[in-house]
Amino acid sequence: HRSAEDHELVVGLGEIDGDLGRRDRIAGIGDQGGPLHEAEALASALVRDGYADMVASEDSDVLLYQVPLLRGLSNMSLELVDTLRVYPHMFPQAASPFDAFLEFALLCGTDFNRTVPGIAATTACRSIAQYGSVEAVLRMSEPRYAPPDQLEMDAYLAELEEARSIFLHPPRIELAMAEEAGL
Repeated sequence: HRSAEDHELVVGLGEIDGDLGRRDRIAGIGDQGGPLHEAEALASALVRDGYADMVASEDSDVLLYQVPLLRGLSNMSLELVDTLRVYPHMFPQAASPFDAFLEFALLCGTDFNRTVPGIAATTACRSIAQYGSVEAVLRMSEPRYAPPDQLEMDAYLAELEEARSIFLHPPRIELAMAEEAGL
């Protein structure tokens, strides 16, 4: 890890997304056939692995990578979000506030799974606090809430599991590749 003085203050997502080959080499996913992650995941990995202090983005998915988030950069209404405080604030009674927050995000929809129709943030928060998982919400609230786009339940549950796995297994920055990329 670099020292605090060496950190870039903010990871710019445009830099990461702009050169996909460089992005994949940094994350160590190039030819190895690993999962392709979006720029937010890679920027979060740079923060988590000590190469930056926060991620600047408007994408709420960053909250699921457990790193500081800087919002409002595009219109200069800056807000620094401490993601680690968000989870227990929203789910104070949960055994694992992060797991509850992940289920909440999945129920609302992420970049990797579709939103359950008819469920907004308030209902999603209340439902996850009560039932604990998206699957349980769908089972207990049937037929009111159903998978989106007329998906069969099994297909939607597979989509949820894939999305959940992406957030639970974010990319890691490989030191040699980061040095090669000039980080």
